[in-house]
Amino acid sequence: MLDKSSQPLSEDFIYSFFSEKGYTDFFTFRRSIDALGDDGLIDVINAWHKTVYQITRDGSSTLAAYGNERISPEIRDELSQYLSDGYSRLPDGGSAASYYSKAQDGSYDVKLMAFFDGSASAEFTMPVSTENAARTACEKWNANAGDIYEILKNKLV
Repeated sequence: MLDKSSQPLSEDFIYSFFSEKGYTDFFTFRRSIDALGDDGLIDVINAWHKTVYQITRDGSSTLAAYGNERISPEIRDELSQYLSDGYSRLPDGGSAASYYSKAQDGSYDVKLMAFFDGSASAEFTMPVSTENAARTACEKWNANAGDIYEILKNKLV
């Protein structure tokens, strides 16, 4: 997943994919991420009170050497779709990301992010009552992130 993204990906974004698909549990996910970081295959970046990950040159080389043949074409397609649905391009070379997760109270938390120069430049989390509302918010952010980001920036700065 990290090799397909030009920007770092948040732990929540990555884990959401694996948990939604039932591929792993959180503890196995954490052990795998920690091992990749310890081995220098990914960079672990702590920013804005959250952790994001980016593949390193060694990680890219290792992936190229061992190839993607160990990952089924179906899973590769699911990963591509997930990234496509969750990330969009912003002006000035940035990118936007969005995802949602179910909260303990049954509502949904929608996370909207904008990245520039490889790090989070803006991040917004909002609760919504239904999964449909969460999905719609993500779709609208992905379609309009550049305009929304510029409005926020102009209003705040």
